[in-house]
Amino acid sequence: MQPYFFPYLGYFSLIDRVDDFIFFDTVQVTRQTWMTRNRILKQNGIDWNYIMPELPKQPLGTTLLECRLQSGSQWKQKLVGQLQQYKGFANHYKATMALMEEILHVPHTTLVDFNIDSTIKLARYLGLSTHFSRLSTLGISYEAAEDAGKWGLQISKAVGATVFINPVGGQTLLDAAGFKQAGIALGFVENQLSAYPQGSSVDFVPGLSLIDALMCCGK
Repeated sequence: MQPYFFPYLGYFSLIDRVDDFIFFDTVQVTRQTWMTRNRILKQNGIDWNYIMPELPKQPLGTTLLECRLQSGSQWKQKLVGQLQQYKGFANHYKATMALMEEILHVPHTTLVDFNIDSTIKLARYLGLSTHFSRLSTLGISYEAAEDAGKWGLQISKAVGATVFINPVGGQTLLDAAGFKQAGIALGFVENQLSAYPQGSSVDFVPGLSLIDALMCCGK
């Protein structure tokens, strides 16, 4: 999976169901996607706001490995300020803010390093023991995929996987025949995430960053 910016609970559900989670860190960075932003509850409790790192202007075609973070800590200070609105209603505000400050304290210079490091820290905080690796550092050889749906197959063959697990949304994109021919079983995670008490909102706002679930529910 691509390394996302403080991903939602379902991303960690996928992590929990695999032995080895490989960050697909060699892709082109795309702004206004989960790679570069996520969402938290808005202060009015009935909507959401984006949270995001600050990225300097970069050429088209920049890969995640090349994508720089804006120097300085202004964007981190802004993020902390956005999270402070949880103080008035979230039961686990103090513990979650302590974790966030630990994550934000590390001086990363690239988006990919920040996304991967923060995701691993969050996973370990939740007690997940999954092994993590980065495609760019595995030192494996694999065929270039003809389309997006075949990257999982090529990488799975290269690392000797026997099962490939994917979010159910990608089911129609994957080359099922290719996986079968390679002797690799396919599995899919379809999350049915329960609503949880979320401030003063009248209706539950689903699909927010894991930060929201930690603030409201705790570890």
